[in-house]
Amino acid sequence: MIDVQNKTVTRRSTPAEMNRMPSKELSVRRTASSKVFRLGENLFQSVLYADQVHFQDKRTGKWEEIDNTLVEEQDKEYG
Repeated sequence: MIDVQNKTVTRRSTPAEMNRMPSKELSVRRTASSKVFRLGENLFQSVLYADQVHFQDKRTGKWEEIDNTLVEEQDKEYG
């Protein structure tokens, strides 16, 4: 898609191009199940997840990362 009036061009980058580009997440563009990265040179990459990866902070309204770190716990009954 080419939008001459706003001077923007949308094209699909190859996976190899995407992997070479430095990226920075735009956290203000987060949703419950997506992230958007600025790749530079007016390129952006959206990453969509099947499940929720963020939760909305009730106090600030911002989408925050869900901490899915696993912690080993010794179960006295089974271990």
